Amino acid sequence: MKTIKRITKMNPLNRPTMTTTPAAESGFTLLEMTAVVMIFSLLIGVAVTIPESYITSKMLNETRKEIVTLGDAILDYYRDVEAFPATLADLVSPSTKPSGWMGPYLEGGFNDEVANKDSYKEDEYLNAYIYSSVSATVRRITSLGPNRTNDSGGGDDIVLNVDVGPVLGDLTRAELSSLNSVIATYNADFLYSNPLSTTMSTLLDELQAANYLPTGAAAKAKYRYDAWSQEYSTGGQTPVLEVFSPGAP
Repeated sequence: MKTIKRITKMNPLNRPTMTTTPAAESGFTLLEMTAVVMIFSLLIGVAVTIPESYITSKMLNETRKEIVTLGDAILDYYRDVEAFPATLADLVSPSTKPSGWMGPYLEGGFNDEVANKDSYKEDEYLNAYIYSSVSATVRRITSLGPNRTNDSGGGDDIVLNVDVGPVLGDLTRAELSSLNSVIATYNADFLYSNPLSTTMSTLLDELQAANYLPTGAAAKAKYRYDAWSQEYSTGGQTPVLEVFSPGAP
């Protein structure tokens, strides 16, 4: 049992004050030791959890970045080739380079710190990206995500749809600009003496015959249809000053 000594001190105003002090210091109690152990265990748990959550977040972000980079590469490929790559490997080394190919479209693949790899074919979980067709103008890139299971685009799958609609619009506008410039040049010379036909196929024949367009069936087909494979239109107006695209179907 602890004993308490009562000590009476005189303060400067000669008023007594009471203080209590333990007669002897005691060690840690069992309860105090238990509390210390619990706190220490919690700190260890936090120290382990933080790196795991960081790595998980890092792998998700890196996979999303890779998919976006793949999507941009597919769009660049389409601008040059005017067609989708058959496989993701074609972005770097197609077995036969198609007309207009200006690749590689993925310089050096992907370098990252998480999976310690250099590859554009696999996500951060070392699963191959799935490259599939959604429609004539859309391709899909899918990562199976952290569970490494095909959830058909749901679950924790990471999915990007690559729509070339805007690219088709750009290609059509560029081609229309070129063709209408040729028509303007032709009209400056022959608008009154030999106006162009309001039928698109005949109009192109006339431009080729007068050497305003390259000759041949391939050149005629190129200038007859827009990027959606729709025939350009003169609008039926005469004289023909420019031609038009119906726009996205």
